[in-house]
Amino acid sequence: MNSHQLFRHSRIRLALWYAGVMGVILSLSGFGMYGTLIQANWAALEREIESIAGTLHDSLEPILPASEDPTAILQQIFPELCLVGQPCNTSPTLIQRHTTGISDRNTYYIRLFDHQGKLLAFSPNQASYLPQTLNPAPWQTWRSTDGIRYH
Repeated sequence: MNSHQLFRHSRIRLALWYAGVMGVILSLSGFGMYGTLIQANWAALEREIESIAGTLHDSLEPILPASEDPTAILQQIFPELCLVGQPCNTSPTLIQRHTTGISDRNTYYIRLFDHQGKLLAFSPNQASYLPQTLNPAPWQTWRSTDGIRYH
């Protein structure tokens, strides 16, 4: 009987060791996969933002006048954007919403600056605490008081 009980205790200890080692291996694999997916998602987000910003830049730069105030032309091109110093139309018409699909209120917040780094126009419904001047750092992330991140 003693050998039977010893065999049973050994079998339980071996099963616990096996479960513990497998738990550690699976946990490490899970954390590694999670980190890889987060990094891949972040890189895809940055590529998408760069692509949209590059398209906007390449499309707008030839149209905007270099010597005068470009806000009138910006208002024609992007009727949904709010101009600095003017009242903002937060409920655009159906035509205006479909005219500028790139400035989706729920996905992107567009901010347009002049060559001196002064804010010219911005998307409606964006966070009010964002700085009004251009920060030359390539990537910036802000977190609002309610936990929303802006990149």
